[in-house]
Amino acid sequence: MARITAVGIGPGPRSCWTKEGEAELLRANKVFFRMGAHPVYECLRSLGKQVVCFDLRYTTQWVNPVDIYDFMVSALFKETVAVARRW
Repeated sequence: MARITAVGIGPGPRSCWTKEGEAELLRANKVFFRMGAHPVYECLRSLGKQVVCFDLRYTTQWVNPVDIYDFMVSALFKETVAVARRW
């Protein structure tokens, strides 16, 4: 079953991750980040995980600046539906 799991990653160093958070991040097929500048992004990438960030969306001129978050949520749901259809 396809699913979305939100994990709080805190300030970034792996030493600050909870065991539960670490397990979810390492189990995930793909990890999405609001911004790729977070240290966890590079850490997971170096471990060979597929990581995606929304950095470029911050350069878009949004009519309402909070619309970027609606876009991110929509993208996550579309990804989940796409994964579910492949199963």
